[in-house]
Amino acid sequence: MSHVSAPVYTVYYDIDMSTGKRTLKKCEYSEFMRLLAEAEEEERNAPIGTGKLTEEEIQGLAEKYDPNHMSQSEYDRLIAYLVERNVLSEKETYDIGLSRVTIRPGCYVKGQLAPNVPASALSIRTLSDAGGDALYYVKLKMQWCNRNAWGDRITYDALQKVSSILLKMDSARKRA
Repeated sequence: MSHVSAPVYTVYYDIDMSTGKRTLKKCEYSEFMRLLAEAEEEERNAPIGTGKLTEEEIQGLAEKYDPNHMSQSEYDRLIAYLVERNVLSEKETYDIGLSRVTIRPGCYVKGQLAPNVPASALSIRTLSDAGGDALYYVKLKMQWCNRNAWGDRITYDALQKVSSILLKMDSARKRA
């Protein structure tokens, strides 16, 4: 009795990120895994933001936004500004509290409780849940990160940048 093995196929959606168009595709499972590994490697090696804000820029942001009382749209605009100034890259904005969520290729997270998050904070999932306090919200999101996973390391480092800027903005507001 001989066994003939047939190729295993998988079906997936290919999403053109520039247009948002989804295309249903079918390929052999091994080819799909190769494509997934390429996407993961490309994501891992994507550049991160290296820009720095001047004191004048921080002051301008502090006049425009109150880190302790921000709406979601204000937070989104602040992050967009940081991307524009190359402080953050698009890659770093995947899961830092924006009103949209982008799934990072190859980043699969098992559901788990973060051991270093206070029980009172477990219900806080959005900036609105944090009462608009972006400083508190970003600090909580940092505590949720598993810094041992490469995807969470990217998120954690991005949140550290945002936290540092929010703290400088808060300090500038208090001096004014």
